[in-house]
Formats: sequence, C-alpha cells, structure tokens
Amino acid sequence: QSSDRSIPPEAGKKGRDALNVRGSTAQGPDGRRKPSDVFGSDGRRAMIQTGGGLTSLIAMLDGSNQAGKEKINIKWSLPIESSSVGVFEQAAATIAEIAFNNPDMQDSIIDAGGVPCLLSTVRTGSPLGQEHAASAIRNLAGELENQSALVDCGAIPDLVQLTKIGSQRAQEVAAAGLSELASGAIADKEAKAKKAQSND
Repeated sequence: QSSDRSIPPEAGKKGRDALNVRGSTAQGPDGRRKPSDVFGSDGRRAMIQTGGGLTSLIAMLDGSNQAGKEKINIKWSLPIESSSVGVFEQAAATIAEIAFNNPDMQDSIIDAGGVPCLLSTVRTGSPLGQEHAASAIRNLAGELENQSALVDCGAIPDLVQLTKIGSQRAQEVAAAGLSELASGAIADKEAKAKKAQSND
C-alpha cells in the first residue's frame, strides 16, 4: 500500500530523501526548536530506539508486553483473515520502517531479538501482519552483515513457505527477501573465492 514506506523495494531514493529534509525554524512554547525540526528520519529512529520504543515494539510482536502473557512461538498456522491494523500488524510495520536503509537500527533490532519475533509473525500473523513482518526481514536482509543471523533463525524456510500460502503481497515481499539472501550468498561465495586467490 502506498502509505507503507516499509514495503515497496522500488520506492526509490527521491521519496526517501524528502524524509531527511530539515523542517522550518519554528519554535516551541519554550523558545527552542521543535524535535521535528531538528531531526531527520535517522534522528527520529534513534529517538525511538533510545527511548525504549524498539524493545517495546518487539515485545508487542511476541505478546510479552502484556502482563502474565507468555511469548508466542508457534511453528505454522493458518493466518487470521483480517485486513485491519492491530497490535501485531502495527508493530511489524513500524519495525520494518525503522529497519529501512539504517544499519545501526538493523543491528539494534537483531541484538534485541527482533528476528525470531518477526519470523513468528511471518508464520502465524494475519495476512497484513505477514506482509509487514516479511518487509522487515527483507529490509534487514539488504545488509550482507545481517544475513547470517537471519539464516540462523530460519528465515529462508519461513519465507519460502510464505511464498506458497501468503497473500499476493506477502508472497511478493517474501520473494524479495529470498532474493536478497540469495544474492548475499553469491557475494559471500565470490568474496571467499577472491580471498583464496589472494592467498595463493
């Protein structure tokens, strides 16, 4: 959907750059510039992370944000037929946005245990939740350094399964994630071959 900047891989740089343009010099009641005028998209994402928002978003995905609730860890189940935006869907969409083209935030998501929670949503979420969670995985897979963590958590079989049973949009995003992981494997193989040649 057009309002979800986390999904389209073809969105392009022009639209993204608009997010980083600083605002006007309008001042708040205290005479200081408003945070929205000071920070571009990277700064705002950092504010979410340092304020504990990223940890809370991940907890929303596995249900551990609710007192007395155990973490959700189901292998695969039929998705709930719903197109409405609920807790899981919104959390996955926000994490996908935070992860987009931001290696520092991607590291934070992985270090906070976000990958297993996102993959759980890929397996058991609503169609919309699966789309957003797969988008987040795809965004994380865009950095070669993240791919080992994704593979270790089972991203490949989960994305493959989503290409079989997910909505059309979920299948598209899952395929894009698999493409990133496949190209990363090729790049890794080429790098190892080049290193071996240099050692000869």
